[in-house]
Amino acid sequence: MASHERLNPPGLFESSSWGFHQIQISSGRSSGGMRIIHFAGQAALDTDAAIIGAGDFRAQMAACLANIDIACTAAGVARTDIASLRLYVVDHNANLTAVMIELLTAFFGPDGTPPATLVGVARLGMPEMMIEIEAVAIG
Repeated sequence: MASHERLNPPGLFESSSWGFHQIQISSGRSSGGMRIIHFAGQAALDTDAAIIGAGDFRAQMAACLANIDIACTAAGVARTDIASLRLYVVDHNANLTAVMIELLTAFFGPDGTPPATLVGVARLGMPEMMIEIEAVAIG
């Protein structure tokens, strides 16, 4: 049987009133002590759930990655433990791809970017949101 720990760590907005937790850490008897950590989609939101960098894709993506760092620390894992990413991008285009490659490479290092799926979407949870990034880590 698996056990689950759910977190809303300081540094990220308190999401339980929105119907979800920021992090779920799952482990089971057959996992050999390994944990699977699911991070809710991290958006460019501060601790009050206010948008960071409205209208600025680069600023929003940087804020998403900073929030992923906060979530990793709270879950006791490092960036290098992230096993996969899903990036949801509003009105995706080639210019945004260049920014994503640049920021992901800076965040993970040139050889450290995990497998990722890019999903173009019409809208995210708030009208000002331009990107949201989900991550899964193994630790």
